[in-house]
Amino acid sequence: VVLHIGFAEEKIKKMYKNKEEYHMSEQTLDPKILGEVISEYRKKKNMSMEVLSGFAVVGRAQIVQIERGLRTPSKATLRNICSALDVKMSVLTQEGERRMNENKSEQ
Repeated sequence: VVLHIGFAEEKIKKMYKNKEEYHMSEQTLDPKILGEVISEYRKKKNMSMEVLSGFAVVGRAQIVQIERGLRTPSKATLRNICSALDVKMSVLTQEGERRMNENKSEQ
């Protein structure tokens, strides 16, 4: 499993021009936007925060903080949330990046 995750991460890194760009992208994802994206996916699944927290094995209070943008989830927590929502982590983060870029172009 570790090899598979490492391989996937290497594949994602190749999508970026260099390592700095990859790490910049990873670090600059706005927690508020990420929280909005998670919230929208949860609502599309007609799932309450309580149910999501149970499936993701994450405290409900933590889900509330993440969705409000008050807390940035760890990679493990984000992976659990994505698994519970049946969405790839890359899809969720790419949507967050798209919205961040959209917001920058509007300003």
